[in-house]
Amino acid sequence: MNCTTTADAGLKLLTSPPVFDSLYAFCSPGDLCRVAKTCNGASQAVTNYVTHRFTIDLSRLLLRFLASQDDVLEFRRLQAKHQFLISGSAALQLLDRTIYPDSDLDLYLFPNDAEAVGRWLIGRGYEFSPYQWGGQTFEEVMKIGKPYRRDDRDKNMKYALPGLRNIINFKKLISRAPRDEQQPDLSSIHEDKFAEIQLIVSDVTPYEAILQFHTTVVMNVVTWDRAIALFPLGTLDHHRGIQTALPSWGFDEAVEKYRRRGFNFPQPYSGVDEGFKFGTTSSSGHRFFGDEHSWVVSLDTTGIDPPEKPVAAEGNSWEFEYPSYSNCFAIRTVAGRMFHWIDMHHAYCVAEQFAAHVNKLMTTLYCAADRKHLLQLFNQDAAQPLAKWTEATDLIIMHDYPFWYYYR
Repeated sequence: MNCTTTADAGLKLLTSPPVFDSLYAFCSPGDLCRVAKTCNGASQAVTNYVTHRFTIDLSRLLLRFLASQDDVLEFRRLQAKHQFLISGSAALQLLDRTIYPDSDLDLYLFPNDAEAVGRWLIGRGYEFSPYQWGGQTFEEVMKIGKPYRRDDRDKNMKYALPGLRNIINFKKLISRAPRDEQQPDLSSIHEDKFAEIQLIVSDVTPYEAILQFHTTVVMNVVTWDRAIALFPLGTLDHHRGIQTALPSWGFDEAVEKYRRRGFNFPQPYSGVDEGFKFGTTSSSGHRFFGDEHSWVVSLDTTGIDPPEKPVAAEGNSWEFEYPSYSNCFAIRTVAGRMFHWIDMHHAYCVAEQFAAHVNKLMTTLYCAADRKHLLQLFNQDAAQPLAKWTEATDLIIMHDYPFWYYYR
């Protein structure tokens, strides 16, 4: 048989939409990445498939909580405007291509966006559902601004997470019958019930809250234009997670829930080989959202305007390590504004060593030149200036994405 003919046939098999729609559905993320590496045609086919598939799956997921495709589009526009994250079991369902029928929708917000997002939900028929310690109305909660209490043991509370300011709960009675041909029919599984959406308001940045999760299996996010799995090999290929927080009153409950969903959590780590610790499941050292160890899927953003001042997801970083004194992996990051003489449009969490490196470099530059020359240094590329100086605050304002990209 002619080799060229065989190669052409293989390429057609990998790149023909009717074929790869069925074939790729059975591939794990690792399999898809390996197929994509075979040739340029296969790489483009895999990219097109995952973008198309995950965009449809995201719409199906959101239709469990919203009334129509128009509402789904408006929701994604709202997400682009406020740049909140979908995480928790919803993001895991999307990336793992599965369905948890009883799951809720967790939205991780920047500190000042809860009121706008909450009122949008109320406008779509959702009702504020206070916790026992909360205010009786949404307006009261917004007025009081009551912080999230980590020591609150109310049975309705989620397991405690640091880095949170508030958790605001909304409910709405949703029919399980499909309202759209793209939505799965769940009526045979459950009767009509309340759908639940939680606004989880961060102290500084929602990216920090994600890094404070109990295990790696839920360290996944959906932004307005991407889905990102931080530990794709362990989470999606092996359905295996590792503990990243010391056990607490809610830890066992959280881990058990994901065990029921097919994930396992080997213990103790002292008896686990190094390949598991730092290879097949995770990658140690300096990490950031969307790095080479992440799995990043672009979403179709047709009809969605990009944010005026986008958050640079890649600007959020952390150190992932396994301390010898603890039987628990550690994620170390610093949230807030680390650079005393520059400012950004958004807050970030940054790995300590990286923050120290940038601070040292910036201080050196700052001492070596006045602001005019410093701005000239940052703005050498006229097509993509990195900074501007504001006389009112006497700060150099960095444009978030170019800044983080420049210093990677």
